Formats: sequence, structure tokens, C-alpha cells
Amino acid sequence: MASLSIAVQTPRRVVWSQNKARLYRYESAGPKRRRRIPLLVVYAPIGRPNILDLHPGHSFVDWMRRRGLDVFLLDWGRPGIEDQALGLSGYVQDYLPAAVDAVKQIAGAREYSMLGWSTGGLFAAIHAALSPEGLRDLVLVTAPIDFGCREAIPLARMVDERWFALDRVLAGNVPGEWIACGAMMADPMNSAVRPYRELWKHFADPEFRRHWHAMSQWATDLVPLTGALFRDLVDLYRSDRLMRGELMIGERCVDLRKIRARLLNVVATDDRITPPCQSESLLEVVGSREKQGLRLRGTHIESMAGMRAPYESWPAIYEWLA
Repeated sequence: MASLSIAVQTPRRVVWSQNKARLYRYESAGPKRRRRIPLLVVYAPIGRPNILDLHPGHSFVDWMRRRGLDVFLLDWGRPGIEDQALGLSGYVQDYLPAAVDAVKQIAGAREYSMLGWSTGGLFAAIHAALSPEGLRDLVLVTAPIDFGCREAIPLARMVDERWFALDRVLAGNVPGEWIACGAMMADPMNSAVRPYRELWKHFADPEFRRHWHAMSQWATDLVPLTGALFRDLVDLYRSDRLMRGELMIGERCVDLRKIRARLLNVVATDDRITPPCQSESLLEVVGSREKQGLRLRGTHIESMAGMRAPYESWPAIYEWLA
């Protein structure tokens, strides 16, 4: 399938890199830098982070920087076959801490805030448990954490060991088309039918058409998933090691009770990729003194990139960070 890349909308510059990963800085554009604590946004290694800078008037990073935040975005890049052995431990133990160090050094700050969306939220939560030092605020958006409610998680049913023979299908990296197909199978109505129904309903609205077209372009810009990470994620869906306190990252066991940062946990009520049950139970486990859950209408993608996001999720996140 041919992919269409979305042009970058907001001025940015690369301030750190490691292998395919790039750290971009979107400096504060407000009348003055209102918040000295930088925000690191960790997107999923599935799909392109351009969805957070989709088009003029609908850019999360631009919305935040215009309100005085110093925003950094971690782009994992497009892995090649030479990266097939890069798994969960590599992303969380090697790449993410190095990016955090770069953020603090460049911003001249001892503390930082982190926002993780989707699988990026999984990475962020694990990092917050292993390295809580300096992390002031943690925002998780539709993050898959609790894999114990398997019957309520379509993706967990798909990779059930009774009918999904991982070793027979996994060779090298997992094509982006596979991941997109899995997401569509998990939520066929919202993935395949609802977008066109909404387009028909709002076709007279030029702003809606522009947003719809940008989202369609983003959806075709597919990124492969490293074979090792895919294997690690399947293991989580099958074993629920993270919530059980048995997940090992290198030689360290991840204990979610060690998360101390101020936590805002965002879920989407119609999310079939990461149903609310996969995220909401985290609030009962973490050691954070300040913690809050936020339930939003919409799907997995709509939580941060839907037409309502600039009026619902973005202001709520900003208020939590302010």
C-alpha cells in the first residue's frame, strides 16, 4: 500500500537522535515562557506522531506551545530489518531515559512532565515506575496497562495462544498493514464505517473535510513494528505481567506502585483498541498522591486527534500541567 506523508505544520528542530529515533523541540511561542518545566510527549511506535501536528488549527504541539509550554516530541522513526531485535526493554531502558536526559539538559530543568499516548503511554508508565526521579507530572492517554480483563479487550482475543501461533507468523518486523488490519478488526464500525458516515453528515463543513482528509493521509502512513516489540506486547496481552508486578525490563522488575508523579489518566469511552478497563485500574495501584481519572467521549484516536480534542482533552491536559 502506498503511503502519503503529512507535511510538518509547526516549526521544530531536532535536538537529539539515536538510531532511527528523533527528539523534536517545539519552543514556547507565547508572549513569554509561562512554564519552566518542559513537556516530553511520547507517541506510540505504531503510526506517525504527525497526528499531533495534523494541520493548521488542529495541532496539539502548537496548541501547547502557544500557551507557554516548552514541548518536546519523541518520534521513534521507521524501524528497518536491522532493528528487529529491539524490544520493550530496549525502548524503555535505552532510548527513553536518554531522551529524558536530553530534554532536561536542553531545557535547563531538573524536573519534567511526560505525556504518553497509546503504547507510548505504556512506555511512559514503565519509565515512571523505574525512574521516578525528576518526573513531576505524568499524563497517560488511552494507555494499555492492565491486560487482565482479556474478554473485554478485542486485541487480547486476537492474539490468544489457542489460535494465534506467534512463532509461525513472526519473521522479522511486523508490517504496518498488519497492525492497521488488527486495529480495524478490533473496531470495524469505528474504523471502516464511521469515518465515511461522519464525512457524509458533515460534508458541507470545509473545516471538517480538511480534518477528515488529513486523518485519512495519516492513516495511510504506516510504520512497521519491530519483531521483538511485537512479541513482547503479545506476551503482555497473554500474561498481564505488568499489573501482576512480574514484568522485567533488563534486570529490573517494574513495580507500578513506585510511580510518584502527579498522574492524569485519560480514557475514551468508545475505545476498542484500549478499552477503559485497560487503563482505569492503574489509579488504584500507583503511589501518586495527586491522581485523577478523565473519561472522554470518543474512540482511541479521537481522544487526542478528534474534532473535539481542542475543546476537551487538550484543555484538560493543559490545566493539569499548569
